[in-house]
Amino acid sequence: MNLKTAEQQIAAFRAGKKVDSKTLKAVRVAEGDATLRQMLSDQMDFDDQMVDVIHCLKPPEDLRRKLSELTTRAAGAQRLHKNIAHPAILSALAGVVLIVGFLIYLELDEQKNFPGRDAVERMIATNDRLTGVEFEPMETPAGELSDWFFMHGFDSFVVPPDLAALPAVGSRVFKQNGRPVAQMAVDRQNAVLFAFRAADFGVNLPANGDWSVFEQEGWTAAIRQRSGVCTMLTVRGSEREMKNLLQTLKP
Repeated sequence: MNLKTAEQQIAAFRAGKKVDSKTLKAVRVAEGDATLRQMLSDQMDFDDQMVDVIHCLKPPEDLRRKLSELTTRAAGAQRLHKNIAHPAILSALAGVVLIVGFLIYLELDEQKNFPGRDAVERMIATNDRLTGVEFEPMETPAGELSDWFFMHGFDSFVVPPDLAALPAVGSRVFKQNGRPVAQMAVDRQNAVLFAFRAADFGVNLPANGDWSVFEQEGWTAAIRQRSGVCTMLTVRGSEREMKNLLQTLKP
C-alpha cells in the first residue's frame, strides 16, 4: 500500500473500534512514516476530545418522554397519510373545498353588488349616448383639473395618485337626479372617468378600499371611494383588460 492510499484509509480508523484489514494495514504503514504517524496521532487526539465533550453533555430528564411523544406523533401522521386517500375522506375534503369556494364567490359577488350600484349603472349608461361634442376639449393630466371642475360646478374633484397622470382629452359636468357628476374622456383605451360624491347617490364602498371591478352591458367599471368621493374608471372590454389597465397605472 502506498502512502497516498494509506493517508486516505486512516481517516476511517477509530481507536478501540473494530476495523477492516485494509484500514489496519494503512495504520501500520502510517506508523512507519513520520508525517502519517503525526496525522494519525492528531486524529486520535481529536476523537478523544469529542468523546469527552459528549460525555459532558447531560440530556434533559424528560428526554425519554419527549422522544416517546415524537414517536407517537409520527405514527399518527403516518396513519393520517394512509387514511387520507380513502374515498370517504376524499369526498369530505372535496365538499369542504366546494363550500369554501362558494363562500369566496359570494363574498366577491357581494363586493360588486354594493349599495348605490343602480345609480352607478345609470352613469355608465351615459357612455353609450356620448358623441364627443358634450366634452370641452383639452389636453391636461387628470390630476390638474380640480380647478376646472370647481369652476364648472363640481367642487369635490380629486383623483387617486395612480390616475393623476391620465391624459384627459375632454371634460364636462352633468347632473344625475340633480346631483353633479364630473366626467372625463381619457386618451387610454377610450376610457371614461367619473367622479362624484358618494352620499349624493347612496353609494357605500369601503373607505380607502381597493378597486371594485364589475361588468355592465359591454362596459367594465372599476370604482373606489376616498374621502367621500367615488372615482370610477370605465372601459369597453373585459374585467381582465380592466385589471391589466389598473396594473399599468400603479404609482
